[in-house]
Amino acid sequence: MIAFAGLGANLGDRLQNLQAAIEEMDGLKGVTKVLRRSSFFETEPVGDFSSQPFYLNAAIQLETALSPRALLMEFLAIEKRHGRVRTALNAPRVLDIDLLFYGSGIIEEEGLRVPHPRLHLRRFVLIPLAEIAPGWVHPVSLKTIAELLKINHSAEKVERFRPSDLWIGRSIRPVNRSNLRPEDRMDQSILSTSETVEPETGRLDLPGSMRWERSDER
Repeated sequence: MIAFAGLGANLGDRLQNLQAAIEEMDGLKGVTKVLRRSSFFETEPVGDFSSQPFYLNAAIQLETALSPRALLMEFLAIEKRHGRVRTALNAPRVLDIDLLFYGSGIIEEEGLRVPHPRLHLRRFVLIPLAEIAPGWVHPVSLKTIAELLKINHSAEKVERFRPSDLWIGRSIRPVNRSNLRPEDRMDQSILSTSETVEPETGRLDLPGSMRWERSDER
């Protein structure tokens, strides 16, 4: 099964924390491998947490035979091994790993919601995702990641940390973006991080009964 995860850190050696976590995720239980990883992006904290250190964020695409619940538990175990201690909501953290998508599945269980219920509101999630999978379709909104990013008007700053640091495959190495398939190339016009935008409405109209409210929780 193809899955996507978002990673973030704003304490300690942020880059090392993310790189080490990704290496651990590549080979989980012998049935999970990392297929793609975005560049690293430096992002400002959202909501009323501007006094926190800036985050480093990335997104990865995985192939896994683990169930969604088992994959999430492995993510939590990796966080714990790296010193994550959950105290207050939105507290700074050495590592945060979110399960964003699990195939085209829609899961509503205690402690497990897939797709991640706030990813459409977060530029720090959408921009890394759009770099590696702009054509991936959100199973609830039925919009692609690129389309969700274009209609996202949140104002937090998101800047590429290392412009050439994108890799595809099992070895961590820079990749020539010109070798990507056309459907996997990100529209660079949607990556502008310096433009002035209006505050987001905080609501996304979705088909059916599911509607998500704005939340400042990361």
